[in-house]
Amino acid sequence: MNRWLEIQKLGEALRWLGAIILFAAAVTFMFEGWQTFSSGGRYLVFLAYLAFVAGLGVFLGWRAKEEKGARTALGIAVACVPVQFSQLGALVHSLVAQPAKDLPSLMVYQATSWMQVLVFGVATVAILTPIAIMGFSALIRAKAGPITLTYLLSCLVLLVPSRDALTTGMLLVALTIFLLWMDATHLGWGAHATTPEGIMARLFLVIPLGILVVRSLFYPAEALFAGATLIAMGVASFEILPRVVREQLVHAIQGWSTLAIAAGWLVAVHDLAPQVRAQGALVTLLPIAGILLLCSLRAAGHRRVYRQAAAWVGLAAVTINLVLSPSVVASFLCVAVSALTVALGYAFQERAIFLAGGAGLIFGLGYHLRLAITLYHASPWAFLAVTGVVMLAVSSYVEKHSTMLLARMVHLRETLRAWS
Repeated sequence: MNRWLEIQKLGEALRWLGAIILFAAAVTFMFEGWQTFSSGGRYLVFLAYLAFVAGLGVFLGWRAKEEKGARTALGIAVACVPVQFSQLGALVHSLVAQPAKDLPSLMVYQATSWMQVLVFGVATVAILTPIAIMGFSALIRAKAGPITLTYLLSCLVLLVPSRDALTTGMLLVALTIFLLWMDATHLGWGAHATTPEGIMARLFLVIPLGILVVRSLFYPAEALFAGATLIAMGVASFEILPRVVREQLVHAIQGWSTLAIAAGWLVAVHDLAPQVRAQGALVTLLPIAGILLLCSLRAAGHRRVYRQAAAWVGLAAVTINLVLSPSVVASFLCVAVSALTVALGYAFQERAIFLAGGAGLIFGLGYHLRLAITLYHASPWAFLAVTGVVMLAVSSYVEKHSTMLLARMVHLRETLRAWS
């Protein structure tokens, strides 16, 4: 029995070793001996290699009845599909622009004509689509169709010829949103999400996104692109990684992902127009408060921490803006955000958020009092008249509803004590 287990472990080890060697061959294949091939030759040889690996997987599964080896070979072929699309994208780019000066010569592709690109594109779709379908069918048969469609559509982004930083950043954000939307609405992983095959299939979907990021590193970048990249990667890791890692790591991953999203926004702000950057705290901090609030709705845990951080950051933004750039608009904005914070604290029954919003509300109303004093110096008669009318109205209401007001104050105090 022990010898049988040892032989089984040996077979498993050899299978993993073979998989690593095949994947290493795919990687080194792109950097060794390419000088003897033209760009079209390199493209076709790599396409033939993928077809060979996929054929090996089919042979192992169909003829040798070795399912694990078949899944391994087909998985490697599927993982390399975006690399083939990336090469096709390089051929497309060569027809519309010059390659980057610092781009390694082995990564430079030059197409001879649009007809060549069209023929290669048709061959790519015709060969790689069945490979992707067979690979995902071997990994997770019930979801092979929608996963394959999502995967191939993601790979099509690599064909966009533009290498402009802004365009690439927009593609990153759009691809991230598309993957998250498909993952949430059409893939419906269910019990498959926690199986090794399901985890592998889900990670494959991120490969085109990773290639897009790595490729962009070889071209001039701007702060806006760097910020968009951080935001896209942060959102992807916040939503996707918690589903494929151990439960103990989820909170840490989502925390660091939130920091990456916030950092991405701060970096992107520096590339905005000067008139936008002039808003200072509003442009930098208030969106971060919104980011934290959205993350609190999607976080797997510690949601109260996200909400409290969102409340404090948002109040800090409007308060700093009111202090540094006092105006009626800034004061109204402070009152509005503070009122929303009070409502947020009341909705979630959290005392710290409720009281923080109340403090901001008092601060914002205090500026209105300062404005009223300013109006008094401009027109004492109008100020006294308005003040008198307001005081009469308030006193009348207090006298008429004093019992109800006292009961509500007592109830609010007891409610606050019961909140977390």
